[in-house]
Amino acid sequence: MASTPDGSTGRTYQPTAGKYMNIYNPEIIIAQDIYSPDHTGTRKTPEVKGQDVIPFKQWSDVTFVIWQDYCKNQPNCMQGVRGILQMSVVNPNSKTTAEQAMTKAGRSSTTG
Repeated sequence: MASTPDGSTGRTYQPTAGKYMNIYNPEIIIAQDIYSPDHTGTRKTPEVKGQDVIPFKQWSDVTFVIWQDYCKNQPNCMQGVRGILQMSVVNPNSKTTAEQAMTKAGRSSTTG
């Protein structure tokens, strides 16, 4: 299914099969399945890439908006998140970043 028209441009974006499946609670966000539109769009026929991919696509941006909505009726929820748990990491760049963050925090990495 294509996106609804973008309010600022009136443009409709083609589906990419990208998805972000998270589990939310007041202290942690569990990222279970992360398939970005940039990644999945290149596997479509014809490819959906570049400016043809919806601009609001980053996991962090999408997750923040959902988290903000989740916290709407929960006092101090936005200040209470203690961490984000990524269930599996397969992207080599993401693995490296996670390992560096864990090392900097003085913790062992479990991304390998």
